[in-house]
Amino acid sequence: MRIAVVQTNPSLGAVEKNIARATALLADLPQTQLDLIVLPELAFTGYNFQSPSQILPFIETQTTSPSREWAKEIARRYGCSVLVGLPTQNTHRHNTASLINSTGETIHEYNKHHMFETDYKWACTPGPGFSQTTLDFDNTPTQTSVGICMDLNPKDFIAPFTSYEYANYLLSNQISLILIPMAWLLPSEYGRDYSGESTSTLEYWIKRLTPLVMDVEQRTVVVCNRTGEEEEAVYAGTSCVLRVGRGKVVILGILGREEGVLYVDVLL
Repeated sequence: MRIAVVQTNPSLGAVEKNIARATALLADLPQTQLDLIVLPELAFTGYNFQSPSQILPFIETQTTSPSREWAKEIARRYGCSVLVGLPTQNTHRHNTASLINSTGETIHEYNKHHMFETDYKWACTPGPGFSQTTLDFDNTPTQTSVGICMDLNPKDFIAPFTSYEYANYLLSNQISLILIPMAWLLPSEYGRDYSGESTSTLEYWIKRLTPLVMDVEQRTVVVCNRTGEEEEAVYAGTSCVLRVGRGKVVILGILGREEGVLYVDVLL
């Protein structure tokens, strides 16, 4: 399975600019040699909104959705599936990840279940729970789950660290492909100008996957984080593709804090 992980630095509220940048980053990839493109959490709107009114002009619906429309176009152009994060509202407001297949059809949408403090600031409602879908790669059905950023953490930072809510969900449902779009912050020990990968962040993500690491089965984990800054928020980048299981973690590819595309060919 050929995966392109698109690590971007979106500007808050600059949807057209952010879409153009993601499109440009993908332009050098081989259009006939991709199976999946993954973008970060709230990829085109930016993330660090401070109030319901500030994010309101950028909330996407079933009838007006620049993120979904872009994903459908790109999916058809590259002949692959696309996962993109966006803020949505039907009855409630959600932090959503939309999965589009190669024909431009929306096949799965997941609403973030574990909220971060920033989500609450713009009146985001938690999704009902973790979920899964099936992706077909080379005629091989692959059980897949999408989690968003804070889903990897203990719920509200209150649940016991060893509850491993999301990891245990993945384990009990025999998920083999895990896709995690993020807007994960850079730890304070790094300066704003630091450009490399955040080792402490990567180690923490791996720690939160402990039940999968220790399982006898091997699984693929795709983390697509954003980079850059939004006022006081500084993001960690460090997007990566991991192979976990049998007591080991193999890093198949990783970025630092630069914008760019990580291209990895994974044997599922």
